[in-house]
Amino acid sequence: MTRLSIALNFYIYERLNNDPLWKELIVILSDSQVPGEGEHKILEYIRLQRVQDHYDPNTIHCLYGADADLIMLGLSTHEVNFYLLREIFVFPSEVICSLCGQRGHTPKQCIKHIQKSNIVDSVQFQYISIWRIREYLELEFRNVKTPFTKDFERIVDDFVFLCFFVGNDFIPQLPSMYIRQGALDSILIIYKKLLPNLGGYLTCEGKINYKRLNAIFEKLTMLEEALFKEKGVVIESTKKQRGLATKITNQENYLEERKQEVEQKISTLRSTYIEKIKKEELYTMKDQLRIEYHQIVSTHMVELRDINSKLTSLKQQSNLLKQKKTSKEELIKKFNKDVKRMIEQAEEEEAAKYKDTINFAKEGYKTRYYLDKFNISSSDFAEFKVKIQRSYIEGLSWILDYYYNGCPSWNWYYPYHYSPLTCDLLGIEEMTEIKFDKGQPYRPFEQLMSILPPTSSHALPKILQELINNPKSEIADFYPTQFRLDINGQRFAWMGVNLLPFIEEDRLFKVLKKCEVSSFKYYRLIMLHKKLVGMSMDQTESL
Repeated sequence: MTRLSIALNFYIYERLNNDPLWKELIVILSDSQVPGEGEHKILEYIRLQRVQDHYDPNTIHCLYGADADLIMLGLSTHEVNFYLLREIFVFPSEVICSLCGQRGHTPKQCIKHIQKSNIVDSVQFQYISIWRIREYLELEFRNVKTPFTKDFERIVDDFVFLCFFVGNDFIPQLPSMYIRQGALDSILIIYKKLLPNLGGYLTCEGKINYKRLNAIFEKLTMLEEALFKEKGVVIESTKKQRGLATKITNQENYLEERKQEVEQKISTLRSTYIEKIKKEELYTMKDQLRIEYHQIVSTHMVELRDINSKLTSLKQQSNLLKQKKTSKEELIKKFNKDVKRMIEQAEEEEAAKYKDTINFAKEGYKTRYYLDKFNISSSDFAEFKVKIQRSYIEGLSWILDYYYNGCPSWNWYYPYHYSPLTCDLLGIEEMTEIKFDKGQPYRPFEQLMSILPPTSSHALPKILQELINNPKSEIADFYPTQFRLDINGQRFAWMGVNLLPFIEEDRLFKVLKKCEVSSFKYYRLIMLHKKLVGMSMDQTESL
């Protein structure tokens, strides 16, 4: 990263001095030596610019990036001209080749046209106007009347805050809040209905009003219970429909087989009697044979008509079942199909991890949820509820402050892999204001040691590689090569939860401090050796 920074500095310097297109540009390079996330450093710069006397409110901002959080960050600026440029992500199965028209590959990968070496895949971009999103939000709240002064900018801030419930980079989503199942729509409806009676807005300059938030949680709790029940009804309905569909399919298969048998018998009889009639010389005998043939075949024809009638009826039932399927049922069908495929591939052990052990649709799901996800029994729940409730509200407060005022604390993190149930967030109206210790940002190697997996340890100095790869290392438990993946009710593995251990800051810093001492001693030995042997600096560095 240091070499990259040097290269970028050189590139910018060279362009500003030699390229006429760069002549009027001001370029700001904030590299990895400046702590913080890239988009938040940009937002911090925009906030600083806005308070300057010479700031032009018509300044156009265009941010490039694929992160959906950029939409929320753009809204949080309240800028008139804010745009996002992002590449359109398409699942491999949905890619359509422009050359052969087939799905699943790009023109560059097309076997049919592989000889055409001049094919280049074009990148498709999405251009998002934040102001247009604001206009849609304004239309959404146009008819909402409030007894207090209506301020659309405050509504935008509340909207950004409410979107935290579906999860982001810092806290997991609430168990019932799935965007694909209409969670954002439901949250907006609840907020619109409650806003006139809240007495004000949920947030103000990056701070939360806990009493008003508690009113939102009360309604979300009711929604959560309804969603869990609905999910149970959908699953039971799907099971019944799947059972009925299987029954229909079995009947169709049987009737198709019987139809083939009857048609084969009729065909055989026809061939047999045609041969008999041909051999017979007397017309009277031929007529008798024809009458005999029609009498025998007529019983089979009646059965055949009955089979065709039943098949038509079954196909109608099957089509009706398909029409009744909802989008939620399709998701469940896809999930079950994926699990079945894994089992068929002799991956029963892997598939077992993806089974729903909570079953939110049945009584007692709360106990099962905390036992399975947090290993907390009902006897310990009262004490645990206070901890996780506080941690989650801290998370909401930290993110909101981060979005509007910059990083409130470099040390804070949400200490669990999962969020609490919404019903366990009730009762926060009397919560004292949350304050954060600012702390210090991690230095580059401290940061890398906190995030890199063992497979990327080659990016670190050898002395630090040893800490990650050596099983006898004091912090070897921070870097497991095997860990559990909890798909957590999602469709794809990448949407699941990687159950990795949390880094213990004190232990990490203690070990790294020893490495710093060791490295310093090693450097002093090298310098002493240089003086003794008379080596050049280049030779010393090579050594």
